[in-house]
Amino acid sequence: MRVKLKTKNKGIKQETYPCRKCPEPIKAGEKYYEWKHRHSAPSRQHQTHGAPKQSELCTGKMSGVYAANESLEEAIASGDTGSLADALTSCAESVREVAQEYEDNRSNMPEGLQDGPVGSEMEEKANSLNEYADELENAAGECEVDVDDEPEVMDDHVDSCAVELKEGDENAECTCGYAEKESAHDEWEQAKEDAEQAVIDRAQEALDSFSL
Repeated sequence: MRVKLKTKNKGIKQETYPCRKCPEPIKAGEKYYEWKHRHSAPSRQHQTHGAPKQSELCTGKMSGVYAANESLEEAIASGDTGSLADALTSCAESVREVAQEYEDNRSNMPEGLQDGPVGSEMEEKANSLNEYADELENAAGECEVDVDDEPEVMDDHVDSCAVELKEGDENAECTCGYAEKESAHDEWEQAKEDAEQAVIDRAQEALDSFSL
């Protein structure tokens, strides 16, 4: 579906357009997106709301899949690894619901048509969606950030530490354990960051496997 970016002109019949995203009308001089579903009036929204999402452009069964993917995209972009497993599982559930709709529609067709072009297409879509849901669920099971417990840290060197006793001496070595613990904590933070990124990458990999 073609989406157009337009600028509202001062119209004689209609001075403003309603925006589907907010109560503020689209006024003369303002930019807006416009698109049209078959047999429907044009839809419009301010440019500031961004372009319409794929789920908003689709009126068929697949709109549910697109909406689920968009929610998962938002969860991945947030960087909150603690919520990714739930987001992946929720997306998989929505995808399976659409797959089931295709399967039900095919089953309700006369037997002679189930293996025809339309019935076969429905079966292929259902199979592809179920495979995609499998991948999402597999990723959900791999979304645990697996790192050791956070190591103990110290606020600073203790007064009896050689670093404090020899203040200004660049060759003084820490004798209180602060430097060692600080280094261990830095390594832990890096390991945690790497593990979180691996979880985000796995979720993105699952999302990218969508091919319909």
